[in-house]
Amino acid sequence: MGGHAVRALVAIAAVLVIAAQPAAAAVRLGELDTADAKAFSPTAAAPTISLTRLSQTGAQAIPITVSWPMAAPDGAGIARYELERSLDGDAWTPVTLPRPLTRSIAVKIRPWAVIRFRVRAIDTANAVGEWAESAPRWMSTAQEGDRAVALAGGWQTVGDSAAFGRRRATTTTAGDSATFTFTGRQVAWVARLGPNRGQASVTVDGGTATNVDLHRAATKSRKVVYVASWPTVGDHTLTLNVTSAGAAVDVDAFVVLGDPADGTLIGAGDIASCSHTRDSDTAAVVASALATDRAMSAFTVGDNVYPDGSAQFFTNCYEPTWGTFKADTRPVVGNHEYYNNPAAAPYFAYFGANAGSPGQGWYRYESGTWRVYSLNSECVNGSACYVAQLNWLKADLAAEPHRCVMAMWHRALFSTAAHGNSSRMSDIYKALFDAGADLVISGHDHGYQRFAPADVNGTPDAARGIREFVVGTGGAGLYAFKTESALLEVRDNTTYGALRLLLQPGGYAWEFMPVPAPGAFTDSGTATCH
Repeated sequence: MGGHAVRALVAIAAVLVIAAQPAAAAVRLGELDTADAKAFSPTAAAPTISLTRLSQTGAQAIPITVSWPMAAPDGAGIARYELERSLDGDAWTPVTLPRPLTRSIAVKIRPWAVIRFRVRAIDTANAVGEWAESAPRWMSTAQEGDRAVALAGGWQTVGDSAAFGRRRATTTTAGDSATFTFTGRQVAWVARLGPNRGQASVTVDGGTATNVDLHRAATKSRKVVYVASWPTVGDHTLTLNVTSAGAAVDVDAFVVLGDPADGTLIGAGDIASCSHTRDSDTAAVVASALATDRAMSAFTVGDNVYPDGSAQFFTNCYEPTWGTFKADTRPVVGNHEYYNNPAAAPYFAYFGANAGSPGQGWYRYESGTWRVYSLNSECVNGSACYVAQLNWLKADLAAEPHRCVMAMWHRALFSTAAHGNSSRMSDIYKALFDAGADLVISGHDHGYQRFAPADVNGTPDAARGIREFVVGTGGAGLYAFKTESALLEVRDNTTYGALRLLLQPGGYAWEFMPVPAPGAFTDSGTATCH
């Protein structure tokens, strides 16, 4: 029998054998075929993300380098790669590669976002490999005026439309220094290069100094002039010492690449008095929570001490209780801080830098991947104070957009207790709503209230609305409820305690932590960011 005939009989026999198998076996055979196809697909390795020295930032975007090793072919050679990115958990979008076999590309990304990239390989037989995904990264920036940046000497802040964030700090004096404390796995210093630029020595964590020369023939703004990296996330301090005289050295920005992390806050408002001990009880709740989580911070939402915000009451009444964790507290100013103290000077003196610039009462900070605004509801609508705060808030929301945003102030926009709704912060609330903010925490009315997400007019809006909590439960006498509200989800005026917030990338969880007592009220839940 000829060879062709033998092969034909073998093929027929194979078909008959397969046809004789049970249906379940046929399904398994199909599955094996799929698995075999995957086994012969090229295998790509996960991409890495890094900051790159001498790259140029955009006005509000940072260049990063995404790279990956050569894929492992299985049979055929590699024909091309495909790269995609995702910001803040959004859908994957393609990144155009300049050439089919490119394995490193510079991409500009806005900071304050959780960044992911994924890559896959396609071979010359058109077999498509599996996606290989990078570890998520969180990119943030800091500039002069931020708590993490300390300038020593004759630095001046100047407006500059060509600078990152449209401003930069500059000096021409040898011996001036800048210190930046941060948590991350990579840090970059952004500055201006040019013919009249000087030199600085840079150290990180007291290590070996690196000389950075900013002199160039042509002026170039927003250049990444220094980068330091570590294999894991850690706490670090970068120190910049100006070594030249008469030539300018700038701090345009610092950029940090790290890992997205949770933030945790706990606090309340309407707190301390020498005439009761309930603030001691709530302070014990907060102190116990802080002891279990070193990364947690406390907050207050105003009326920190009674009967007024005089220095003696802060010293004698607040300090022995909530003052024991003052260094870890992000405070808000309330109306009682201004009683008998027109500029609330003792409040600003007591809390120091944690309260923001003296006389203002508004500032911002980060908790995990969240932007948190502490604001002053004692600025009367239309006053210079109110306008300045509103303009600052709008500018910051536009310049550094975060997916997850919350704000704290004293007078509640919505309340069903004695003081009722306060329109004092309605323009502020609307600015936050327009920017996609998620949470507002207030006090003023003594008790606990949780409202459904809503717009500034109180119209429920599950998609874009801001959820408000009123947490006037820090120690002052609790109020009776006066009215009802269709927005109200939960309220209580029997229990003292503090609100604990777990701020996660893309969402949050809340828990009202009561002073321990039989039948004590509590409340908890979770939600996602807009």
